[in-house]
Amino acid sequence: MAMTTTAHEIKSSNISAERMFNAVILEANTTYTTVFPQMVKTIETIQGDGGPGTIFEIAFIDSGKRFLFR
Repeated sequence: MAMTTTAHEIKSSNISAERMFNAVILEANTTYTTVFPQMVKTIETIQGDGGPGTIFEIAFIDSGKRFLFR
């Protein structure tokens, strides 16, 4: 299995960094399944607590494939 690394910079003056981190990382399953219901089936934390080294498994709806993100 290949490891994928991705980085995104989001600029917003209306949302604090803490709130954005919580939504994108700690509450990823709720956030992504709500924002992208046609794409993301589930996001599960495989290992960790959202900090460095945490591993997430993302299941996509159409492809049936699962990807691990660290």
